[in-house]
Amino acid sequence: MTDPQVKTRASIADLSDEILLEILKEMDGEIGSAELRQQYSILCLMKLFQRTATECLYYSVTAPNLFPLLRTLVENPNLGSLIRMLDLNPHWDRNSKPAAQDVKMAQRQIRRLGMNTKDQRHWLDSMKLRPV
Repeated sequence: MTDPQVKTRASIADLSDEILLEILKEMDGEIGSAELRQQYSILCLMKLFQRTATECLYYSVTAPNLFPLLRTLVENPNLGSLIRMLDLNPHWDRNSKPAAQDVKMAQRQIRRLGMNTKDQRHWLDSMKLRPV
């Protein structure tokens, strides 16, 4: 039995994820801004804030280049469920060439869809990704 006269110390580590999330949402900055994203990224490195900061980081995503985002979501599918706002940057250069690893990843994922070869080629051609 604990002595009622002894005060126990509370720590931020004792807070629930829901409360930590509300605290992180109060950080200064516009949702999706580079400054706020950088702060969330730093907090993701801390075990205490990793889960909640990741949720805040992926709440609003701007993708100036689609392939790194797709690669991240293929490698970590659970992150996709955290995205609530997605901005496919209108200034994205559609003529830019994706990295070789991104081409291979896209090809693998398109093949996994189980489409016939003709449809696979159509998708790959429309994305300017030729089958290897």
